[in-house]
Amino acid sequence: MRRLSFFPSTGLELTMAPVVKAGGGAERPVTDAEFLLVTDADGRPLGWTKPEDLAADGRLLPYGRPFVVGTDSLRAALDCAVLSPTGWAVAVDAAGKVTGVVSQQTIAQAIRGAHDEGRTDADAKVTG
Repeated sequence: MRRLSFFPSTGLELTMAPVVKAGGGAERPVTDAEFLLVTDADGRPLGWTKPEDLAADGRLLPYGRPFVVGTDSLRAALDCAVLSPTGWAVAVDAAGKVTGVVSQQTIAQAIRGAHDEGRTDADAKVTG
């Protein structure tokens, strides 16, 4: 597990599909995601909600600790996903704005790829 600290998170493929802004109305985004990440007007993460609860009372699940792509390692990204109640890690930029989310499964694929190639200094690329 410690070795994961040497693999960069740079190549992780993030998605913005399940990310919505608070106050964006009750219209459900076009996604089949089980959870949606709600952000403030500036794009900073607020928490997770189920799509059917988007327009409800405003209670959100915590999003956990975010990671910064390119700065944090695959281990940091995996920790974020494992500690999240949804199994998804939230990626942010240096200003704390959401740049995307990534699932535990996608991070695991990147880890396997990095280990298979035995690299610690190259991007771990995955698709999907």
